[in-house]
Amino acid sequence: MAKDGAGVYVSHFSDGKMQFEIGFARGMLNGRMRRWAQNGQLILDCSYTDDVKEGRSKRWHENGILAEDAFYIDDKLEGEYAQYDEKGNSILKAKFKDGQLVKDSARTGQEPETEEKKK
Repeated sequence: MAKDGAGVYVSHFSDGKMQFEIGFARGMLNGRMRRWAQNGQLILDCSYTDDVKEGRSKRWHENGILAEDAFYIDDKLEGEYAQYDEKGNSILKAKFKDGQLVKDSARTGQEPETEEKKK
């Protein structure tokens, strides 16, 4: 990484497979962040601007099935949000405005695991 904190940080598992790829600028998360499981499956793809999550964010289960599809503005959920189980069945479909739940259109009884809840 450059002295000004710009560049891409890359990390590999001990077997050489990719683990993380994270963009930085001015010492902050800037650009694309991707994370892979040990089996080589991409499990996270999102973007940051000055340490703030921005834009489309997708997570996958280790089996390759989409787990979560979301959109962020200023680190807050915005618009359509969807969450799926490891078989691809819908767990939750919802709509957010400025990080607040506006509409919960389908829920299977499982509590959603949003990035915001993990903090």
